Amino acid sequence: MPFAVGAILTPVGALVATLAFEIGIGASYRALGSWLASADMLMVFAAVWLTYALAYTAPVTLVVLPLVYAALRRRSALTIARIMAAALLAAILLMWTYIGVSEFLAEKREFKPVLTAGFTGIGALVGLVVGTAFAYIMRWKRPADWFGEMTAAPAPVT
Repeated sequence: MPFAVGAILTPVGALVATLAFEIGIGASYRALGSWLASADMLMVFAAVWLTYALAYTAPVTLVVLPLVYAALRRRSALTIARIMAAALLAAILLMWTYIGVSEFLAEKREFKPVLTAGFTGIGALVGLVVGTAFAYIMRWKRPADWFGEMTAAPAPVT
């Protein structure tokens, strides 16, 4: 069940990342008055970014969230805040890993703090959204994992 929920949330997270990227790029290009502010170019960016966003979102939703859920369930420590924090941390670390690898593989290595901060912000937003959605869906579908086994009402004291 956790893997299925993660699989459902993968495109949701990618869509959130694409919308955040689109809003950020659109606003910056409108402010700069660049030729890339055309709607056609922004749609091309959105299509390309959606593909990348699926690749960036999948490790968090398909691997990290089900594993964190299983570990917290085993310890009887399931809380929405813990799952959200794990998703946030995993998304940020994943973005930094992708940025680090791409900088390492680039011919011209040039650290760009504004781009790094922007992509980290998008990753953090996606991590919070999918982590929150995952936690609430799992609590809705498996309440016994969160509140303990459902037991009968205690017998009245005589």
